[in-house]
Amino acid sequence: MPQLGKAPSEARAKLDDVMKRFHGPLVDAEVTVGLLFAWQSEGGDMAPVKLHGYPCAAVVRITPYRQRVQGIEDAVITVDGALWSQMPDVERTALLDHELYHLELARDKDDQIKSDDAGRPKLKMRLHDWQLGGFEAIARRHRDAALEVQAFKATQKTYSQALFAWGDDMAGEPEVA
Repeated sequence: MPQLGKAPSEARAKLDDVMKRFHGPLVDAEVTVGLLFAWQSEGGDMAPVKLHGYPCAAVVRITPYRQRVQGIEDAVITVDGALWSQMPDVERTALLDHELYHLELARDKDDQIKSDDAGRPKLKMRLHDWQLGGFEAIARRHRDAALEVQAFKATQKTYSQALFAWGDDMAGEPEVA
């Protein structure tokens, strides 16, 4: 179990700045976002922040209604404190922007922000534009027939010109038919 603690004041200030700069609709709706830091506990797992079992730099979770009524923020970002301490400022900004981007205001058919019974704005989770997973062994074994390779190629085709400088080393015939 990771050790959790409140974020340092400079991290809180960074979150507030990123919200104001890039997430005006959340600010305008008065969405509250908490910030926790997680640290590896003694003898514990090396990765104090995980999502679906995978280590990650940060996660954001929408706070359940019952806890929001108790005064807990509308959403909470948990950051790996050790990773944060090694990141340059620009990466910290990008990380917080990424987590905040997951938060989307729920809207009704008239595009009005929905609210819960406590009058807090309802949030929903925006999913990633791409999510890649797979096994290197399967990609090498089956090449273009492997779903892993197909997913990477589709992502590369869609986003490579703007974002990535990938090679094409997974092309070719599969080793096993």
